[in-house]
This record gives sequence, C-alpha cells and structure tokens, in this order.
Amino acid sequence: MPILAQQSIRQGECSCCGNHTYTSTGTAVLADQSEALYIARWTENGPRHGMAFLIVLPGSEAFVSVLYKFEVESFMVVSEADYDWKLEKGQRVFAREEVIATPLAARVFAFLDEIWLHDPAVFSFHSKH
Repeated sequence: MPILAQQSIRQGECSCCGNHTYTSTGTAVLADQSEALYIARWTENGPRHGMAFLIVLPGSEAFVSVLYKFEVESFMVVSEADYDWKLEKGQRVFAREEVIATPLAARVFAFLDEIWLHDPAVFSFHSKH
C-alpha cells in the first residue's frame, strides 16, 4: 500500500485565473516501509500552473518543495522563495542547493514517484494533462 491516509479537498479559487485550487495530503510508503508526509496542490483546468509538492521525511529538519511543470514534463526542487506554502513560524523549506545531488534528493524523488502514481486525486489530475 504505497499511499496511506490520503485526503483531497478543494481549497478555494486561484487568485490569477479563478479556477478551484485542490490539495491532496497523505503519507507515501516505499517498498522498504519508509514513509514521508506530503501535500500536493494544483489548480483545476490550470495545467499551466503545474503542480506543487511539499514533502517531509521523518527526522528531517525541513520540508522539500518540488514543482511539476506540464509544459516540460519535469519535476524541479525549488527553494522557499519559489513557492509560497504559507508555513508556520519555525518551519522551513530546504534551499534547492541543500537537496540537489544528495541522498535526500534520491529519497524525495522515490516518494514523488509513489505519490504521482498512487495518490488518486493527483493521478486523476495529471493523467488528463
């Protein structure tokens, strides 16, 4: 079971296009039973906005923020300034340079693969675009 406790909710309207914004949250599980918590966010009828993912591994000191761009069919690790997750005080997102070419990057992309393929709401959105 690669995704546990998944929930998808409509969060409101996108400020630039007026379409509904959705969020899916859950726990992704790899074959070795390691887990990561995640949030995925996208805008209905808005593939130009891409999808945003926020992932945290147990024991990690910060979140990893990743964007998916449909026009280039690619994931990209981004820094906190590149996407506003509206984190609580004391929480932080790793800088891109802290993640790229590290073992953390390999783990994050393994979890992204599980989320991309097995979160029903995420799969439903990206498979249409």
